[in-house]
Amino acid sequence: MIFSPGGDYRNWGTMQWWNNLSLYYNAIHASGHFELMEPLFSLYGNMKDVCTTAASQQFDTEGMYIPEVTWFNGPQVLPTEIAEEMRELYLFRRPWEEKSERFADFVDRKAPHESRYNYKFYERYEDGRVVYDERGCGPYGATTYMFGSQANIAYNFWKQYLYTGDETFLREQAYPIIRGVAEFFMNLPLTRKSEDGKYHIYQTCTGEAYFGCTDGMENVAGMRAMVPILLKAARILDTDREKWQQWEEFAAAMAPLPTTAMEGDTSRLEQGDPCMWSNGREPILDKDHGQPSLYPCDHMDMSTFVTWYAEPETYRISQDTLAWRVRKHGTVSRYTVSEMSGCARMYAAHGFAEEFKEIANAQLDCVNAAREYCYFADTGRVPQFENRLTVREGVNCISAQRLGNVAAAVQLALCQSSGGAPAADPVIKLFAAVPKGWDVSFCLWCQGGFLVEAFMAEGEPKEIRIRSTLGGKLRLCNPYGEERFRMTVEGQTRYEGSEAIACVDTEVGEEIVVEKIPPHSDIN
Repeated sequence: MIFSPGGDYRNWGTMQWWNNLSLYYNAIHASGHFELMEPLFSLYGNMKDVCTTAASQQFDTEGMYIPEVTWFNGPQVLPTEIAEEMRELYLFRRPWEEKSERFADFVDRKAPHESRYNYKFYERYEDGRVVYDERGCGPYGATTYMFGSQANIAYNFWKQYLYTGDETFLREQAYPIIRGVAEFFMNLPLTRKSEDGKYHIYQTCTGEAYFGCTDGMENVAGMRAMVPILLKAARILDTDREKWQQWEEFAAAMAPLPTTAMEGDTSRLEQGDPCMWSNGREPILDKDHGQPSLYPCDHMDMSTFVTWYAEPETYRISQDTLAWRVRKHGTVSRYTVSEMSGCARMYAAHGFAEEFKEIANAQLDCVNAAREYCYFADTGRVPQFENRLTVREGVNCISAQRLGNVAAAVQLALCQSSGGAPAADPVIKLFAAVPKGWDVSFCLWCQGGFLVEAFMAEGEPKEIRIRSTLGGKLRLCNPYGEERFRMTVEGQTRYEGSEAIACVDTEVGEEIVVEKIPPHSDIN
């Protein structure tokens, strides 16, 4: 920042935090400003080599490890003897209490927020020297074993291809990241096949908590997203054929997403609660948790409106989890409308129109600033400034995170193009969560290179036009419910019927007009 009244001080240091950074990028693809993704791709693409080294040095695995919190040029390449000890400690081959003075001295000068050193807790000055305490859970820090972040980073590379169809980008920039992250999950020593024949992930964490859990939600979700995407990308590029069978066998045996119905579930539920998404399974070292997880409702297209058709059971669990949270905590709670919360996106993506509207409005208004902002008193108790920015994260941490959240939520309420699962073929769903009384008009981009212009008034679609910029198959959810509709190109019918999902072939540059077919008259 220029002209900063607080000098160069940063409450959270100068590293990149993916869970914060990502909120500025969620709305970009549907806007069509694909060039705005380039800084993200250059940031993480340029650290590919050191992240490959980090996977080996820190976790004794092939592939690539992109930490949740890291420097602009990625994690440091460690001295050999430090890396050897780190692997032993972080993979639980050696008791934490037996770490050497050499290792402790090396870490003593490292930033505590950096993911690999995040077991360090708050720092303070004593006699002119910075000292710190440990969290007390061995190598576990809030972000040390947060592997879902790198899957989400790789997924943004994949989405860029889905929206643009740029095969050169897929081959040269996206595929190396996708393969690196997928191979990390498949080769991680903490990923092991259990007696049930499934590959489970042991002794990690999820959501900055649940230290030591089995099948931490975000890590299992990252694995289940990236391996199928790797297979699909490899087939598109016709590369790594010798690996396909091995990857397919692994994909077929991946552990399922954890639910509250599974043995050892960490959630504290009451009798009569439905089966919901879980953060993971026992054992866990930190017991002060127990909420169901919303992670699949918000990340890597694991669950969206179209999941209703693609994977009905997954969609039902997501719906029940979202509905439970509203019943338990209310629509506007500290969690749902915090600066970083993706709940507006989640509820929009799953058709909760009124909840989406209430959450988005409350988030824009910063209604929970006094309870939620990290440094509210220190920064003048101002929820938002006249330019709509906030300082939720403290001095010199100017933020527009909630604006990114709401922008992406509005897009999802109007137009979605996920296939309902990470590697599924895209399906366009219009007006998924338009609140009552809203008249809407929009122009948004969809996966597959489709540009959608649509208008709705008084709860009814009035005009829908879809331009195909890449050609290929257009899959469209019936925008009129169960009514008959047609798709025409230059007046020629391309589709007519009432299927839940209609599919037509398109050519580059064609415009598809979508119209409801009036009911047949009984009058001859």
